[in-house]
Amino acid sequence: MENLVNDRAMPFDSGRPPQPYAIDCSDTAVDPMPDSRTRTSSGLSDKALARTVAYIRDHLFDSLSLGDLARIACVSRFHFARMFRARTGFSPMKYVQNERIRTAKQLLRRGEGNISSIAAALGFFDQSHFSRVFRKVTGISPGRYAQGLARDTDST
Repeated sequence: MENLVNDRAMPFDSGRPPQPYAIDCSDTAVDPMPDSRTRTSSGLSDKALARTVAYIRDHLFDSLSLGDLARIACVSRFHFARMFRARTGFSPMKYVQNERIRTAKQLLRRGEGNISSIAAALGFFDQSHFSRVFRKVTGISPGRYAQGLARDTDST
């Protein structure tokens, strides 16, 4: 698991608040003109969305709040939640959850860590919470997912 974390230059168990992030709010996060090429009429600007998604990926092992993400996008929490959903089809926290499950799948594929350590590293309350969310998103439990991968590699 540390390999993935080290690839991203992040400590495995940070135990620290997210580090300051360079935020340039000089470009407006909201679409001021419906015909703008870089923005949609109901969502975040391309720059604000890219900045937010990069922040999520860079801080996936940290605690993330709606307020943190809205600050990165340079808009209020209320507007951010609405505009993020308009651009991605997901609420901000559902997007974070899906990214955490995607990362958990990578860690399980690599055999890095056990389920409880992956759950803790990715900010789930406990292994049970992680397993419920993982099953809801993927349709299979994390244990079965890891076992299936192990069987696939054993047969090749």
